[in-house]
Amino acid sequence: MPSPPSGFLHLLYDTSYNKIMHTILRSATFDRWLGRLRDRQAVSRIVARLLAVEGGHLGDVRPVGSGVSEMRIQYGPGYRIYFIT
Repeated sequence: MPSPPSGFLHLLYDTSYNKIMHTILRSATFDRWLGRLRDRQAVSRIVARLLAVEGGHLGDVRPVGSGVSEMRIQYGPGYRIYFIT
């Protein structure tokens, strides 16, 4: 098998994009709610989702109006986190 031309992987995996990072500011109300959640797997998934958002991966998000968006977490009863940007 012939070797790929020079720069071939760069064409497939362009690393020159600008990565967007998000900062999450949690409220005391949110922290209380998360701390009282009995389903530890749900807590893990919610925290993992927030870490992914900080890394620039918003995932399943949709605007709901007046500058508020809804982040949907497809686990258990279907957790929702509402946020502003």
